[in-house]
Amino acid sequence: MATSKQKAVLAVTDGLGFNRVRGRGVVDAAWDRLDADDSKQLVEAAEHVGQDSVWARNLLYPVHVESIEAETPTEQALTWIDDLESARESLDDALRDRVDSLVELVADEHRYVPWASGARNLWKLRNANLTIPTSASGVWAGFEDLDPPVQGNSETGHQQIGNTSLAPQLPLEITRSIDTGEFFENPALNAVLSRAKKRGATVNFCFLLSGVGGGEGRVHSAWNHLEAFLELVFDRHGFGPERVQMQAILDGRDSAPDGSITAYGPDNGSGDFLGRLQRLLAKYDATQSLAWVVGRSTAMDRDYREAAAKSDFDHLTGRIGQPVSDFDEARATIAKNHASGKTDQDIPPISILRADRSMPAISTGDAFVDLNFRSDRQRSKIGALAGARALLSAEGASRGRAWDGSWIDHDLALDICCIAEYHPIFEAEFGVSVAFHTEPHANNFLA
Repeated sequence: MATSKQKAVLAVTDGLGFNRVRGRGVVDAAWDRLDADDSKQLVEAAEHVGQDSVWARNLLYPVHVESIEAETPTEQALTWIDDLESARESLDDALRDRVDSLVELVADEHRYVPWASGARNLWKLRNANLTIPTSASGVWAGFEDLDPPVQGNSETGHQQIGNTSLAPQLPLEITRSIDTGEFFENPALNAVLSRAKKRGATVNFCFLLSGVGGGEGRVHSAWNHLEAFLELVFDRHGFGPERVQMQAILDGRDSAPDGSITAYGPDNGSGDFLGRLQRLLAKYDATQSLAWVVGRSTAMDRDYREAAAKSDFDHLTGRIGQPVSDFDEARATIAKNHASGKTDQDIPPISILRADRSMPAISTGDAFVDLNFRSDRQRSKIGALAGARALLSAEGASRGRAWDGSWIDHDLALDICCIAEYHPIFEAEFGVSVAFHTEPHANNFLA
């Protein structure tokens, strides 16, 4: 441990999209555009430290350590960095400036932000001190092992920084529980479903329609969680499709802007999330369980805009929504909105009419399950459904948005279960249950 006279500072910077493959592409492109005399001097500098002309390309890297391959042994990496420092020092200032300027230019053309940003002072700091680029996606960030990997985010980073071992993220913990079968024994989920069945109540739930793979969202939701929940509802608890109503929230932000109805990727293997949902529900003869479709700008607002929260509430309670008869009409309505310039996240409320041609609506005493695991975009929804008027008004006021909030004073008395913790007040004051609590990570020396 450091004493008062021996202190260390751990500075963590955003990688801004750091990627070894893309970085190497920028370096190779910049090398091909070097002036012949400049490239000759770089090769000579490389040879001066016992390296060859191929190695000389590494002198173009703004930050030395980023030229090193992952999992390079420490001793070899330190020697590599020493050689780069010695070779760079043998170059005159004018040449170093020309090289850095060219790399910035090419990085901008390649849209490679870490170098296009031109943060030369930061480059100098990193080259002058011990610096380590870390992986910030996939298993390295505590997510499932998918290809492409799930991208990290600030919330994830805050849990990983200072850890001496991997901090599994909540979606991975949920996935592991599905793999072991513990998900199907989850006390909170089973309790809310059992109570609903005993009362003859309807199970309503929401899910952000993306998260199939690592490159398709999975920031707020994961498709395998939806699959497991439907198995729990229909197979394990035996609900009929007429007693289940789903709000499908369209993404278009963390996934393709039209991915709800458009297939993309190799062999059209990704996207078309609405089609995927239709096939998934069909396994349980439950396509009629789709009740509401809406963009995330309305159903997952995190800025505490009362208009968005009220539209979402009015949609779920049957007051608004473009009425359609089935999946096909919902798809056609989405397509019309796309044609008018709207992306998935801004699709206005759509309601799939019930068998009696009535608007779908949550009823008093129903169950409501939120399957989205990231908390920030779920608070407005759950706050409104739980009747947490004071919380939403206070959050709105803190952002300069005055709420009327009178519409939140309802008597729905819903039995609400959230897949994750969204706000402590929901459990403490409104009886909301949580399926997977956030637990502190034990192996964190900053905690």
